[in-house]
Amino acid sequence: MPTAKKLPSGSYRVRIYSHTDASGKQIYQSFTAPTKKQAELHALEWKNKHDRHQIANLTVYEAIEGYINAKEGALSPSTIRGYRTQLRNNYKPIENKPIRKLTSEDLQIFVSELSKAVKPKSVSNIYGLLSSALALYLPDTVFRVTLPKKIPKRKNSPTNEDVKRLYDRAPFELKKCIALGAYTSLRRGEICALTYSDLDGNV
Repeated sequence: MPTAKKLPSGSYRVRIYSHTDASGKQIYQSFTAPTKKQAELHALEWKNKHDRHQIANLTVYEAIEGYINAKEGALSPSTIRGYRTQLRNNYKPIENKPIRKLTSEDLQIFVSELSKAVKPKSVSNIYGLLSSALALYLPDTVFRVTLPKKIPKRKNSPTNEDVKRLYDRAPFELKKCIALGAYTSLRRGEICALTYSDLDGNV
């Protein structure tokens, strides 16, 4: 809450930041009243109206940028870099639309078109950043959007013939490693931790 200061005249004044002009100068609004409480109340009323007006005119691009800036100290540099890359490349169809005018239909169309160009996991990441930004500035607004289902990964196990062919052609030092991977119940991390001193013949 803005704090009022007493003037030599006996009145109280509050100065509150408004915006930065084109020359880079910071512009402040000033509120003067007979009492400290009145001055602070006038300033707070103006700030609330000013903030609501700013949010009402905030574009999708500005909302995501504001979210990234707000999270910069809390997230890793690589995560922030990834967010900025997403912001530059992935929101062109809606980036200039005011967030107050966004509808679930707008977002569903955006997601559906995006799904034609990138994989479901990427769609989820791109929409996730947008959704987080909207939740920051429009906490009481709920959007209902269906994301594409993620494609389950298919893991193909090598056949016995594949393993035998690999084993037969491997250098002597690697044969035990291949045998451990193919014929034991050890996980990859457990095999990687083994040394030759852990082996005694075939035990």
